[in-house]
Amino acid sequence: WGWVFFFKQKTAYEIYQCDWSSDVCSSDLDTVAALGALAQFHRRALCCPVIAVTGSNGKTTTKEMIHHVLSGRRRGRAAEKSFNNHWGVPLSLARMARGAHYGVFEMGMNQPGEILALSQLVRPHVALITHVQPAHLQSFESLPAIATLLTTISVDHERILGDSLVEIAAEKLGLLKSGVPLFTGLPEELRGQAFSAAVTAGSPCFFVDELARWPEDDAGRATPWDLVLRDGVINGLPDLGTAAMRRNVALAVLALDELGRSRNESMLPDDPAAALGNLFLPGRYQQVLCNPTWIFDTAHNVQ
Repeated sequence: WGWVFFFKQKTAYEIYQCDWSSDVCSSDLDTVAALGALAQFHRRALCCPVIAVTGSNGKTTTKEMIHHVLSGRRRGRAAEKSFNNHWGVPLSLARMARGAHYGVFEMGMNQPGEILALSQLVRPHVALITHVQPAHLQSFESLPAIATLLTTISVDHERILGDSLVEIAAEKLGLLKSGVPLFTGLPEELRGQAFSAAVTAGSPCFFVDELARWPEDDAGRATPWDLVLRDGVINGLPDLGTAAMRRNVALAVLALDELGRSRNESMLPDDPAAALGNLFLPGRYQQVLCNPTWIFDTAHNVQ
């Protein structure tokens, strides 16, 4: 048995299951389930480390930071754009080369329980939950009064996830798996819930601000900054505009450090600051200009 993809039009395709011995094909399959089965089969053939990222915001930026650092020295794959749902994750997984050295996937959701299902499909070695809040972004009030925001689309997901932080966190914690370390930037009021869920799942749980320190101001610094870790300092990191972006850098660094320790190899470059120096994240709350006023490109996020 095998899977054959026939492209019927630009935006849709049909998956046929074929018995090669008899040349008999049928097209009465659930295409989502078939794509998931293909991705699951392909995942079993992969032996590279995999990182999974979820959260109310910061998924794509953190994924891109990790991919940007790793791709300088290794051949691997990260989910394209925001391919993070029941279509995007299996597609990204199925497109990974069998000789890949790493994979980085972000996970969103269109319905309750989807992150749990996607996590079972991806089977990550390290998991990240960036942050949890009711809407995609609610931090504009932290910007200086003269800042300019470039924003276009609204992606409020309360009606899917629930209208309380506890409900939203419960869905995101579907990422937890036995033996898989979790690094998270969850706020203080959700840490008891996260720790309890991690203990139940058998997952080591680490809160990023207990392992790292970074500048907390959102004043459009436009100057290099230092990330202080328990076993050292990473100096001269490029500023990406906000404390939330610096938190995402810390999560990416911690994930790569953990992955390296577990595999007895260095996953971080000798100079992480240089590796992140040319990172560009259009539409993801990145500072574009800083003088004379600040301009933040937030086109992906809610106004």
